[in-house]
Amino acid sequence: MFPNFTGNSRRTRNVNLSGQRAVNPFTSTSWTSSSPVGASKTVAHAQAERQQRQRERERIQATLRIQRSWRGHRVRWGLRASRRQLLDQLYSREGADDALQRSIKAFPLLLAVYQVSVPGDYERLRWVVQDLVQTGFGAFESDAVALSRMKKLASVLIAALERYAMQ
Repeated sequence: MFPNFTGNSRRTRNVNLSGQRAVNPFTSTSWTSSSPVGASKTVAHAQAERQQRQRERERIQATLRIQRSWRGHRVRWGLRASRRQLLDQLYSREGADDALQRSIKAFPLLLAVYQVSVPGDYERLRWVVQDLVQTGFGAFESDAVALSRMKKLASVLIAALERYAMQ
């Protein structure tokens, strides 16, 4: 009678491998309103999650770059401020050092901190140059200051002259 009868009254399961299936609108969960149904919906959702994780990684890396830049700026600013303070202390003690010793100590500090945009740096430059002229550039003759630093001194002097000659 029934050649396929196995003794089991349950219907055999029909497996559809195409990725499409009839969807009950009341039971389905949709991540987006216009997303496709089934396997392609899952793939689209996984791709969106990967892109979101990638954006998050890029955001974290950008944050780290900003923090690194800010910390470097803050450290450089603090170092310049402390060197300016040392330079000011050298010239605040009148007669404590002779002009030659003072210029030998002050010259590297000046080259490290001088910025055209800082008004007080012009006065510091004037102090050091005054000592250098007064001693006949003895700091360079005594080899206490390397002659290779002359190029940096020349660029500092040119920048200062350009800035203050225009005023």
